[in-house]
Amino acid sequence: MSSKAGMLVFIIACWLLPVATLEAHYHAVAPENYSKWSARKGESVAYRLIWGHGYEHIWFDINKPESFVVYAPDGSKKDLLPLLKTIEVKAVSGEEHDAYSFFYKPGARGDHVLGLVAGIQWDEEDGVWLRDYAKAVLHVQSEGDWDREVGHTAEIIPMSRPYGLLPGDALSFKVIYRNKPAAGVRVERELLSEKTPGESELPSEPFIAYSAKTDERGFVTFSFPGPGWYGVTAICESGEKHKSGEHEGLLIERATFWVYVSPKPE
Repeated sequence: MSSKAGMLVFIIACWLLPVATLEAHYHAVAPENYSKWSARKGESVAYRLIWGHGYEHIWFDINKPESFVVYAPDGSKKDLLPLLKTIEVKAVSGEEHDAYSFFYKPGARGDHVLGLVAGIQWDEEDGVWLRDYAKAVLHVQSEGDWDREVGHTAEIIPMSRPYGLLPGDALSFKVIYRNKPAAGVRVERELLSEKTPGESELPSEPFIAYSAKTDERGFVTFSFPGPGWYGVTAICESGEKHKSGEHEGLLIERATFWVYVSPKPE
């Protein structure tokens, strides 16, 4: 299939984007078993990489990532690109789109941080080029460096542990862009639905993607109203234009951090 569509700015360099644009379609780094936020040493965990609107399950074809690695608790990293296998996921429309699956087997106790750098993708909906960065944590029996910085151009750092959360809990994040705190940036929180919702189950847009702005130090706090996987995404307009083929437009850089909220204590 061909691609259809294909986060964080410090205030001096970038302009805040309009509220109505660039919402809700991101790169999801999610376990195939929806509630699989933790594992045991040596246990193989199945993941999927998907691109699209996670709440509504409006999917697009994904491009091969530029980089995809996992950082072990000792700081060593493993390249995950050779493990990716192309699969198809069915969107709410019934159409199937390209995605990836892979298995990861943690070899040590502690927190393993997955870091994705997506290739630049053209977003037909908004007429811009997107470069996405995404992170997720696999907890393996012992608490460790869940706040590890991986050096992405746009990155979100959790300020408190991003797992073992229950509905109503709050979590603070620091957003950085090009090695500096990102002040005054819009950050969104959106649920990745476990199952494709019916049209009658969809709320209005303000209840799908909730947004807030970072403070002068680049910090933002969200609460999580229910269980599930949430993508917390910061959005940055780089001020640069990119051209490839017949498309020319602004380059937007975005960072997503994935957080799991448990339905009850486990």
